[in-house]
Amino acid sequence: MPNRIGDKPQTFARLFERMDRDNDGTVSKSEVKKHLKGAGVKPGPFGMVHSKASEAFIDNLDKNNSERVSWNEFKGVAKDLMPSEIKNAEGRIDPQLADAAFTELDANKDGAVSKSELTEATYKQLPENQSYRSRIAEVAAKLGMDALDTDRDGAIERPEFDEAVQHASDLANMPEVPEDPTIDKPAEVKRSSYDPSDFD
Repeated sequence: MPNRIGDKPQTFARLFERMDRDNDGTVSKSEVKKHLKGAGVKPGPFGMVHSKASEAFIDNLDKNNSERVSWNEFKGVAKDLMPSEIKNAEGRIDPQLADAAFTELDANKDGAVSKSELTEATYKQLPENQSYRSRIAEVAAKLGMDALDTDRDGAIERPEFDEAVQHASDLANMPEVPEDPTIDKPAEVKRSSYDPSDFD
């Protein structure tokens, strides 16, 4: 399939393409659930974790109410996935602030961020009275690892982090592109007319 996002797939573009399992240029609730399962997120009782997460994904990102999320809608999430420490006073991503953020995430100072370090950092950022605080931190860390650990070695190394920061910055500072009105609609099936005598 040709890359629908651009010439150079980057962190969040790769994530979107992995989530878009049917390659139609959008992500549906069922694709979110499959992605969560693939990222190691347990479904919870009666599949509630996957259901709630997929509903929240669509509710928060689907701006045109198509029940699917296009790349144009998805790219807005990139800046929200990055640590608040890399955002300047105006809330814009500042790659210059990445050093301090990475150092803080890398609690054991081994030059990489593990899933447990990401879980702990996320847990600390959530409000103390947050319901299911540890579960939310665990799910967020698994999804963060899935998005940022591009070589799949179980840790986010500095080059992976820097690429994600730069890509998030590029996406956040990119002018809004008008949606292609056909991208969120399934292709219409065109039926040819037939003669009933063809089946005799």
